[in-house]
Amino acid sequence: MQSLFILNNAGEIIIEKHYRGLMNRSVCDQFWIEVLKYKDPKEAKPVISISKWYLIHVQHNTLFFLAVLQSEAPPLQVIEGLNSVVEVFKHYMSEITEDSIKDQFVPVYQLLDEMFDYGIPFSTYPNALTGMIGSSNVFKDLLGPGGITGYDVGMEPNSFLGGSGSGFTPNRQNLGTGMRLTGFGSESLGSPATGRSSLTNTGIGSNTNGIAAGNAGGGNMAGVGGTNTVPWRSLEKEHTLNEVYFDIIEEIDCIIGRNGRIITSELFGTVTSECNLSGTPHMSMFFNNTRVIESVSFHPCVKLKDWDNAKVVNFIPPDGKFTLLDFTVSRAQNIDLPLFITPVLNWNSNPPSKEIPIELSGGTGNLQLTVASKAYMKTDLEDIVITVIFPKGVSSTSLVGTVGVVSYDEIAKVLVWRIKMLPRDKPSVLSGSIIVPSGSQRVGPTVEVQFTAMKYSAIGLTIDSLQITEINYKPRKAVRSITKAGKFEVRLQ
Repeated sequence: MQSLFILNNAGEIIIEKHYRGLMNRSVCDQFWIEVLKYKDPKEAKPVISISKWYLIHVQHNTLFFLAVLQSEAPPLQVIEGLNSVVEVFKHYMSEITEDSIKDQFVPVYQLLDEMFDYGIPFSTYPNALTGMIGSSNVFKDLLGPGGITGYDVGMEPNSFLGGSGSGFTPNRQNLGTGMRLTGFGSESLGSPATGRSSLTNTGIGSNTNGIAAGNAGGGNMAGVGGTNTVPWRSLEKEHTLNEVYFDIIEEIDCIIGRNGRIITSELFGTVTSECNLSGTPHMSMFFNNTRVIESVSFHPCVKLKDWDNAKVVNFIPPDGKFTLLDFTVSRAQNIDLPLFITPVLNWNSNPPSKEIPIELSGGTGNLQLTVASKAYMKTDLEDIVITVIFPKGVSSTSLVGTVGVVSYDEIAKVLVWRIKMLPRDKPSVLSGSIIVPSGSQRVGPTVEVQFTAMKYSAIGLTIDSLQITEINYKPRKAVRSITKAGKFEVRLQ
């Protein structure tokens, strides 16, 4: 990477950093000319080739993070480097905007110095960087260490990450042999109000000595001279509440035919975590059904050899929110959809004439779309949104649902059926008629489906146990499974 620029939504340069000699700003003008070719800047191609340069960018909010390269390089590597810049900035700013970058002008340049060496990603771990580079504040710099009385102008970078457990919603599941919903006290994790369940002692290991004797938070894994050998984790990190949460998120891409059968199905999974543990904990995670998952990619903290040998995820977790691993499942027989969707469309043609062939004679179609959760489902399907996109040739529709709210946009020819929670005792049906005038071809609509199933895994993947060692306290642990629709389509042709 020759240079890195940060531009606002008007194409103006906010930050520029040169790694291999100065570069003329006119390259940004050429980039912005390419962006303006699109009605929506978000549609601009991430990799743009011009006469002398390769321009690779990512967008965040209204900002463009632009890398300029003179020679070919793996584009995904460059994009990942730009995304790491965004992730690091999040630790220094509550929201990444033009104003917040200008407020943190000095640390922004310091970060770009530390993160790249001669244009090559060097240190991209937020915890390591926040230990070296502090947050800046104009008022604090001007007024000195005293600051302004009554105002905390020296907020630590990590304070923007939110409190313990922030960003997690109900329905955490026990990692042990049972589930108990109790008060959110010092002995348990969970309450009827939040839905979080406590984790039993199964799989919890502890080391009363830790790595450093007498250290209440365990060892710090510091090497000679105090250098941190775990760059993704801060040294001597302490938390008042020691807790760790995991989410197994599964997103299903699926095409269902007019007979209700699955044509294609693919699942993309992610295991995310929010870790607020003191010291340097060592974790071992055991899954129950690893044979079905494919193309697994891990956070750098995971020891790959242990996964290859025994399918065990051993790692020292970063502090805060992070993605532990990603995986895919491409075999449809391993994916169990949480619901049935059966479409039925019958046409009553208008009488044909010499001028109009039968295929363009129009007519009335009777549409019925039945949605039901599977009988063995132990959880409710939530936030169901069924979008029916009609062809432009449809003149009118008259569709009603047995549950939920149905809305229709006459101009866009789009019907949206929203169901907050799918009934489990009976199917939900959307039915009615659609009218196609003479001279228009009878074409069925496209149906897109969105849903969320809490505490459900479409591939039966669960965490059997989570062992935590090198600590001398009892942490709180919780996990939940979330299955939702990705590109989920029902065909009526």
